[in-house]
Amino acid sequence: MDAIHPSSTQNIDWSRFASVQYAMSTDYLCNSVMIFEALMHLKSKAGRLLMYSEEISVTGSFTQSRSLRKVRDEYGVKLMPMQMEFKILPKTWAFSYMKPLAFHQTQYDRHMDELFLLPPYPIAIPRAYRLNTSDIKLCTRVMLVQPSEFEFHRILRSIDAGGPPEYAMEVMNILYKRNALVLPHRFTLSVYMVSSLESWDPDRVLSEAKYLHFSDWPVFKPWIETPAEMMEAEQPACDRPYQRQTCHAHELWLGF
Repeated sequence: MDAIHPSSTQNIDWSRFASVQYAMSTDYLCNSVMIFEALMHLKSKAGRLLMYSEEISVTGSFTQSRSLRKVRDEYGVKLMPMQMEFKILPKTWAFSYMKPLAFHQTQYDRHMDELFLLPPYPIAIPRAYRLNTSDIKLCTRVMLVQPSEFEFHRILRSIDAGGPPEYAMEVMNILYKRNALVLPHRFTLSVYMVSSLESWDPDRVLSEAKYLHFSDWPVFKPWIETPAEMMEAEQPACDRPYQRQTCHAHELWLGF
């Protein structure tokens, strides 16, 4: 596909693009429903695709089945049942490999509307800027992929090569760390702090963000209930009334 410029967006065949989610459990399916609802509300032009476990019936009466029908009928989502072929334990490891399966959806040219207009590349991906390490890594929270049978089988070969199980993030770093198109981001302290005397402004950061991914292990994902004792132990400190900014960040964290 040739590079597409914003000036020619009226000629774009949006059916060749898709926002893709994967869900292998009820909790992750619930999160996908919320994301597809948001894409519908924001009038995203690209198609929507949900990869889900083939063990979930679309016609059943369970919550999972009703959720599948909801995204299909109300949000125009195409349903793609998937068979988990990776023999990896525990399941958490195997589920992370659902992301690279987007490479196999070759009925689309690419899988956030303006991102679809970037020049063709096997994968565009952000760096894991939050990791305090000199060895910069890529982050799989958002991936813009150019579906390709070649790349799909290349990923499968890497997974089948053996060795200790690795999350998809590690596999993607092995394959694409030095030749991926890096999606830029602005989340560095130097951007938001003009001087060392300027305080951190979480409201400003949040208002400028286009995508929010909450990850603060051992706290669970927002769509999975975290035990109250863990939430109490892991939440950011708040010493009222002397640290108003810190306490506001604390409140935002709880809201996420």
